[in-house]
Amino acid sequence: MKRIGSKVVIVYFLMTVIACIVGIVMVNITHPGVGFTLDNMQAFDTSKVKTPSFVNFFV
Repeated sequence: MKRIGSKVVIVYFLMTVIACIVGIVMVNITHPGVGFTLDNMQAFDTSKVKTPSFVNFFV
């Protein structure tokens, strides 16, 4: 179990590092959110929001 457990931890760590690198590279390539402004957005009126019932929440 010690060998397998250590290999699992190493692979998990390496996959996490690779996922972070891929994410950072993709953000630098695609630049998401550029040009998006909130100038034309209207204020959100929370008084019109109805709370769903317990059953509708899960449906």
